[in-house]
Order: sequence, then C-alpha cells, then structure tokens
Amino acid sequence: MKTHAYYMVILEISSSVKFKHFNFKQHHTKPSNSTGIIKDVLHQTDWKQPFHYEIRFPINFQTKLHKYCQTYSYWDYQQAWFNALFLQKFKESHSCLFYFDNSINTTKIPNWFRQWWDYFGCITELHHPHPVVEKGYKLFKKNFRGTEGEKKFPPMLMFCSKFFVPWVCLWYFDYNDQNTHVILIRKYKVKWWDCFTAENKSFEFTVMLWLSLNNRHGIKEPPHLQDQSQSLFLTQKAHASTLLATAKSKKEYFEVMKKLLDSGKGEFMFSSSPASSSSRSYTPLGNENKDDCYDILPYLQNP
Repeated sequence: MKTHAYYMVILEISSSVKFKHFNFKQHHTKPSNSTGIIKDVLHQTDWKQPFHYEIRFPINFQTKLHKYCQTYSYWDYQQAWFNALFLQKFKESHSCLFYFDNSINTTKIPNWFRQWWDYFGCITELHHPHPVVEKGYKLFKKNFRGTEGEKKFPPMLMFCSKFFVPWVCLWYFDYNDQNTHVILIRKYKVKWWDCFTAENKSFEFTVMLWLSLNNRHGIKEPPHLQDQSQSLFLTQKAHASTLLATAKSKKEYFEVMKKLLDSGKGEFMFSSSPASSSSRSYTPLGNENKDDCYDILPYLQNP
C-alpha cells in the first residue's frame, strides 16, 4: 500500500518540496504541524525517464518504505502532490504552512498543477483583511506579463511564487446524508498565517520594483508610488555623496565608488528590493517569522 510517507519521499528526492514536521509535544508520534517549501514542479519534459518507467528509490530510503513500494514513476510523482498531505491525527487536524522558493521556474509548471492549486493553494479572500498585501497583489495582477505557460495559471499562484506570501492549508473529514446513506467526504480549508510579519515583502513598492526588473513589457509607476521612487533615489544619492566625502585619497575614493557600484548590481539599499539570481530576479524571502504556535519556519538564505 502506498502511504503518505511514500508520496512524501517522492517529493523530497525530486527536490520538489522540502518538508519539515513538528509535534505538539515531544512524546507525540504524529506531527501536528508541517512546513512545505515548494521548490519545483517537474514538467513532463523534465522527467528523465519514460512516464511509465519505474525508478527505484535511493538505498537510504528503501529501508524506510514497504518492500512492495520501492519504485515510482511520473504518475506516482503527480499523485504525490495530492496524497503526501493526507497526514491526519486522531480527533485532530493536521495543518501545513506552504510557501514558494522564489527562485522557482514558473515558465514550465505542468497544467495538472492547476488542480493541486485549486485544492491546496492560497485564495484572494485571505488578503482582504491585509490591505498591504492586497494592494501589492492588485498591482501585480494588473501589470504582470507572464509567458504563455504562466498565463494558464491564476494570478494568485504567480504572485505567491514571486514574493514571500505564505498560507496555511488543512483538511478534515465530514459527511453528507444522501437518501439515508451517510457519505464520508474530505474537505479542504486555507487560512492566513497569523504570525506573518513580513508584509513589506509583497507590498506595492516591492512589487513595483520587481516588475520593473522582470516584466517583459515594463510597468508604469502608479502616481502614489512615484514620490516613493523619487524619495528612494534621493536617499541613495545622499548616502553615496556622504560616503564619497569620507575618502581622503584617490585610492579610497575609487574603493568607495567600487563598493557603491557593486551594491547597485544586485540589491538596492533597502531590504525590500529584489535580489538577482542566475536566471531572474526575485524578492528576498522573509526569515523573521514564526508559525501560529511553533518555530516551524526555518531561516532562509538567498541562493
């Protein structure tokens, strides 16, 4: 029988999701909370074997799995995205905090991932009580010009993949009474992460900076952000002038110039600005947050 542990291992060894689990108390055997960092969603063209071909698990994982569950295929990989999350405790629900690794390549996400997002993904209603994030999302939705592949997916998915916007997902059993027959059903629920304190990672100004660097057709600054852009420029200009004024020799002058030029290549002087990667720029991940009850969000470093 293929258990949730079997499917979870598939996502781990394929470098698609990095899971971390936490027990409510030390003597508990099943976790009450988990984190899932979405690092990649493998497209059919990225699968190195024929879809039906059974790939053996690495030896260090074979001992942890049932003897009849030692191989997997691309079909199992697709199912893993849905079945790996069905971890449940007696009388209690299990929740998972999701967020994207912002260096993920969204141009080749397979179409079937849309169904996963409909079940487990973030929804716009979560942002209504949080106007800072909501305004950033509206600006992104209006101006983002994705590839043909990216246009197949909801703007919210693209927004969460480009910026640090975590959400909590959980599921539970319920039942319906139909024609005197009781039918057991599975329901899904997503909610805002109550301890999220990095809204500046996805507010309007951060989104505008990201779009200016990454958008295929550029972006026209909203009027109320133009003053912020000018203020940022003047602050950077004043800071550069101050540093140059401290130089006491020609050598020190050029050393200061070099530092200023190097700092301008990848990052602005504010933490909310985009950082560069090998293929595209992305917004720095938040690393100062905690889960609702536990320290389940690891410190993240930009690649």
